[in-house]
Amino acid sequence: MQRRCQEVIDACWSLGPDNPIVAIHDVGAGGLANALPELVHDSGMGGAFELRSIPSADSGLSPMEIWCNESQERFVLATSE
Repeated sequence: MQRRCQEVIDACWSLGPDNPIVAIHDVGAGGLANALPELVHDSGMGGAFELRSIPSADSGLSPMEIWCNESQERFVLATSE
């Protein structure tokens, strides 16, 4: 998965000024509870999150478990589109 993510990042980066990626944040030890608020804060725009729409290998996780789950080797991307 990390390789595929890097391929997407590389393909977007190669677009130069048309690159749709505005920001990238490593999810890591803080989980989404750390990564998403930092991304939103840095954008200066605000945001809303549909936690049930976040892909997960365990469909039984509660929204709180999804929000706080540590996710090594996972990224969140903010795009202009």
